[in-house]
Amino acid sequence: MRLFKPAPAALILSFALTATAFGQTGEDLAHRDDFTMNAISGGDFRGYVSDAVVEDDIWGHSMRTLGVFHNHMHELMSEYARHAAEEMGSEHVPEFENRISGGEWTDYRRNLEDAGDTSAWADFVQVTEIMHDRVHHAMYTSALYDMKTRDRDVDLADYVGDRAPHDQADTIPERSDLAMDYASSDAFRLLVWDYDFEGERLHAAMQKMTVFDNMLSDLMTQWAFHGASKDDEACRPPEFDSRISGEQWSAYAERVADCDDETWRDLVRITELMHDRIHHMMHAVMIHDGGAHGRENEVKELLE
Repeated sequence: MRLFKPAPAALILSFALTATAFGQTGEDLAHRDDFTMNAISGGDFRGYVSDAVVEDDIWGHSMRTLGVFHNHMHELMSEYARHAAEEMGSEHVPEFENRISGGEWTDYRRNLEDAGDTSAWADFVQVTEIMHDRVHHAMYTSALYDMKTRDRDVDLADYVGDRAPHDQADTIPERSDLAMDYASSDAFRLLVWDYDFEGERLHAAMQKMTVFDNMLSDLMTQWAFHGASKDDEACRPPEFDSRISGEQWSAYAERVADCDDETWRDLVRITELMHDRIHHMMHAVMIHDGGAHGRENEVKELLE
């Protein structure tokens, strides 16, 4: 059951009036309805990995990392939802138990739309919904790649059901056709570290966001090491050191167009979209935080 503690009226008004001074808002902001994606549920992904992925190698580790990454994402979204309910005084957050589901987050976004909310926070909720979907898209694609390349004695359809009805080619837009705001890992971390808002759920959520970003980097690096072992040079990532950066992964997504392994090619491109949407989400919550705590200039400097 959701706990609800009403916020002072002045605080609610300050959140409601917060507007994005820069970046995408309103009609310019991407919406879930703009995309089609294939998916697998978190429970079914966990079941597939537990049943089929037994190898103690970099690929096997990456699949287990992705499962934990997904669970942490829902913990993170739950922390943001509780911030909205308990500290912003929002009545639009649906009740949920321990963790908010993707469907409950969609209900939240719809509730804000129905209420005509055009705040920076509503933008954040909208971007987060797309981010969530893209993570599940990557989970499905990684399981598909695993089944095809590891000769599994399972049928992925038994786990996916009707959640992946689309041709994969129809689910992957060109990155150049998308408009996304972006916050770097360093900018986000500095904002979290350099401001004392102890006791707020927003702080806890943003701290969890830094962990989420580090897990994303770990996952991408594990996949990059796996890709580096491929025979086809076009399927391999560009050179990187101990960790692959977002910029290097974007370069990977460009060169992988000539890779002869279709499912791996799809996973690399979907991972780029997932990475960029996560950093778009980080940008959106930084904008909200700047307006809510009167530090718009500090946020603007970090994002420049």
